[in-house]
Amino acid sequence: MKLYGKKPDLAASVFNPLVVDWLMAMYPPAQKLDLSAGPSPYYPGLELIGGINEENSVGGLKPYELYTGTIRMGYGHHRMAFSVYSQSVERGISTALHDLLAIDCNEATCIERLDSLYSQFSRLATDIGGPVEWIWGKAMTGGGIGALHFSMLLAGRLISLYSGMDRETPIITTYPLNAHIAAALGFERIIHLVNDTLPQYFLLCPGALNLVQTRHMRDGYLEMGIDENEVEFAGHWVSEPVLSTLENAISDRMRRLERRERLRLLIPVGGAGAQKKFLKNWVNSIFDDEALREGYVPIINCGDHQDFLDTILGILNKKEIRYKVCNTLSDVQNLPAILEDFDAVVFHFDSRYEAVYATDYAIVYSDILATKPSELAFYPIPRLFLRRVGDHESYSADYGFKLGESTPERRSEKEALNDLKEWQSDPTPLKQMNETIAANHAMRLYNGSSVAIERALEE
Repeated sequence: MKLYGKKPDLAASVFNPLVVDWLMAMYPPAQKLDLSAGPSPYYPGLELIGGINEENSVGGLKPYELYTGTIRMGYGHHRMAFSVYSQSVERGISTALHDLLAIDCNEATCIERLDSLYSQFSRLATDIGGPVEWIWGKAMTGGGIGALHFSMLLAGRLISLYSGMDRETPIITTYPLNAHIAAALGFERIIHLVNDTLPQYFLLCPGALNLVQTRHMRDGYLEMGIDENEVEFAGHWVSEPVLSTLENAISDRMRRLERRERLRLLIPVGGAGAQKKFLKNWVNSIFDDEALREGYVPIINCGDHQDFLDTILGILNKKEIRYKVCNTLSDVQNLPAILEDFDAVVFHFDSRYEAVYATDYAIVYSDILATKPSELAFYPIPRLFLRRVGDHESYSADYGFKLGESTPERRSEKEALNDLKEWQSDPTPLKQMNETIAANHAMRLYNGSSVAIERALEE
């Protein structure tokens, strides 16, 4: 097993195989799975790989020009995959999305249980704070050789998840486990997109071309001993709907700032729902302040979280806010017209696919993105960074601030409210953020996913 010339420590060497054996005893893997694929009901032109009896499936896997691999762990990794397949489909490249959790089998259940633990700890760390948050933060920055060793051991036992997939077809992966399974099977070309901007061994795939979003991260990996042929700076992972409309979006934002119009404040909740308590209190405070109510139109994406939708609607009804609930992507794409008649807009969807897409579509029409510093930390829109979930996200917040496109991380609701108040009296910082984004766009900083496609398909 190639681990970049390193070895796991004694504890990892002993316990990692035992834990993997225990997981396989709990969720016995199949020797082979009957995978099929069919048209995505959420994104035209994309095919989804799933189980043999999936609705709309055609049975078996036909040839594709490109696979995109992800896991619906929260929304971030799927958003990275969306940044790839939204561009490959637009280019007419036949693309299949392979989501490890979209297959009804023991292997997927095993991964889902591990994901559930991650989501639970994320919520606890955010809600409780203090020592719990500190411990979780350290865990999220401890992705060393031991963590990489564990993931690769687990991947070697989950290879049936790739049954029937052509190993000569290039695959672009957005989560390490996807890449590690492909490597275990000997896929000829693996392009792996690395998330965040904190170099950790766990995020890499030995044998793949690992693409990163920042030069700082590439330099960090080189200092850790990774061969320069295995890691390359590509740029930010940004979807086609955002990238193709960026120049017009910047012009619209600058025009609204110049005219001192009401600003559109996009507030998405993450897939794990770890920020629900923070966002509830912050949104409530915005509507308590008459000046902020007049200066901003909140656009709140509740994702697929029914409980958070109920909470937000309770706040809006209590404060007698005129609002509209959007639960289709066509509603989201009609957002400019909706914003003319309402003081708040709320999104809610049954699927995580739509939850992810909606934020990207809404970014096109929004002025400010209020988000924890997750994968959205790299999107080309002025960003108000809210409290992180895990210390690894602090590096993304620092990067966005130093880049000149965002605020520093705001750890408290009061700090985040102060930014909104200051921008009302002086919108200059927002104008400067937009100018920086325009300059970075001219330098193709947001074309990382395009680079990934080019690397995957080059001769």
